[in-house]
Amino acid sequence: MDSERPSSGPARMARHVLLGLSGAAIGLSVWLLGWKLAVVLSAGLLVHEFGHALVAWLYTGRLPPMVLIPPFFGLTFASSMSGRPAGQILALKMGGVWFSLLVCLALMPLASSWDLLYAGIAYSLVNNALNLLPIPGLDGGGICLYLIRGRSLGGRFAIAAAMLAAGVAFGVWAASTFVWVMLGLTSITLLLRARRVPGPGEAPELPDGAVLAWVGAQALTFTVLLHVAWVLLSLGNPMERIGRVLS
Repeated sequence: MDSERPSSGPARMARHVLLGLSGAAIGLSVWLLGWKLAVVLSAGLLVHEFGHALVAWLYTGRLPPMVLIPPFFGLTFASSMSGRPAGQILALKMGGVWFSLLVCLALMPLASSWDLLYAGIAYSLVNNALNLLPIPGLDGGGICLYLIRGRSLGGRFAIAAAMLAAGVAFGVWAASTFVWVMLGLTSITLLLRARRVPGPGEAPELPDGAVLAWVGAQALTFTVLLHVAWVLLSLGNPMERIGRVLS
């Protein structure tokens, strides 16, 4: 674990800017969406991004800055993880979903009597399940992009094609202009990454067995999220309870 280093002036300034941006975005969401929905969205994003940040802190001793832009997305700037072993990078990418799932499980007993918490858990489960999909721009897409590094040209483009197909299917289902724009932008990065020629002597960072293990962990986590969501549905009429929060 790296020792904690004092933050430089520019780093502190960047943290303050990101904190101010997050505060402004949350305030705007309160104004446009109402405080209840803003709390649900902001809390779900915060728990997810804190999961990423927590993994970075465990490995480096430094808590990276975050920014929340509800209702759209959150980001964690874990530059301290650059150059770390592949397993640590993949744990960072999965950390947001894993931590969110643990928080949801811990709070589930209280959701039966508290509509706001029920809505928050429901949003978190849906948000994290979508994040695991192998789509460019999402955590699942980031995992797949990392796993193709150093592999054969055919392997890289096969994974890229599968990711693009999943992204197009999601875009058709979501029927959102924002989703299509983000998919188009991230697809450019995906294709550039897939066509990049490995350097002399560059080998895959993970053996095939480890790649399959991480893909299995991703699929297993997605399955657990769906099962927890099924349990949540048994705690009452979900549309009625969430509707009371939105009203």
